[in-house]
Amino acid sequence: MKPTLNSELWELIERLNTKETLPETGLRRNSIYYPLISYINHTIALLLSGSYDEAALFIRRARREMQARNFERTEYILICQTYLSQLQAYLKKNKLLSPIWEEWLNEE
Repeated sequence: MKPTLNSELWELIERLNTKETLPETGLRRNSIYYPLISYINHTIALLLSGSYDEAALFIRRARREMQARNFERTEYILICQTYLSQLQAYLKKNKLLSPIWEEWLNEE
């Protein structure tokens, strides 16, 4: 049985892909936001399918993308940062990660 997501995490998931939150050109393949948006949405899909180690992989990719691009601190970026932190805490708290992924996320 999968642990229940808390309402705060669900709210962030719901907000991440709204028209009001997404960068205007974010879903265009040539947008600087496209890789980050893809990584974030992979974490959501993998979380919901119970693929927790794989979700951790995309948490790491999303964080590295944010560091590499040094995005302006828009509402979307702030929500992404909060979401990734809460998702990581959720995975750790519920002991959903294999030891190697737990260790790799701690290095971030």
